[in-house]
Amino acid sequence: QWWGCSVSYPVFFFLSRGMSDEVQHYGLDKELAEKMAAKHDPALEAEVCKWIATASGTPQPAGTTMQEWLKSGVVLCQLANKLKPGVVKKVNTGKLAFMQMENVSSFIAACRELGVGEADVFSTVDLYEGKNMNQVTQCIYSLGGAVQLTCPGFPGPHLGIAPRSVGKSDPKRPSVMATQMGGFAGVMERQKPTERADYVVKPIDRSGYAPRTPPQQSVTPSSAAP
Repeated sequence: QWWGCSVSYPVFFFLSRGMSDEVQHYGLDKELAEKMAAKHDPALEAEVCKWIATASGTPQPAGTTMQEWLKSGVVLCQLANKLKPGVVKKVNTGKLAFMQMENVSSFIAACRELGVGEADVFSTVDLYEGKNMNQVTQCIYSLGGAVQLTCPGFPGPHLGIAPRSVGKSDPKRPSVMATQMGGFAGVMERQKPTERADYVVKPIDRSGYAPRTPPQQSVTPSSAAP
């Protein structure tokens, strides 16, 4: 009996098995997952994990994936503080999701401070939810090269090749909100001409003119009643 109905064993086995299996990707999600799997570099991932374990002093537990090992952000924060002591002010050791995601966000901020370019930085969900582990690997690999310039006091080990220069952050450009009626008029008004224009019409000086008074209408008195 199952919910008041008789269900044979093969049908129940099929239902229970379908509910316990992992969620399958379909459509665009499946296509993105296949592209990321094609770009996955196991050798680079192994090299990055080895560097993290050696530099942070925290070995990767046997049988765990890179995402399972780093998703709490604790090891990454320890790594950042080894590269530059105090770059991560607070490290949460709790098991709550928001605490672990805060650790990952703190590590991402440390990567920017230590010279990783914005194109190589990953987002929190890329690691915590395993959305894009290729980007996580690339970011940490870029960090290993950047700290060879920005953290000369770090004795090593080193990862990758030091770049010639560290990329500068791209400042946010000024913007105004577009309205339904005004469109982007505010943006256009902010654009100042950089060259002199001789054809600009100057306002006429009317200070010497007497003010114009409107003509008075003559009022005809109405005839008296007989």
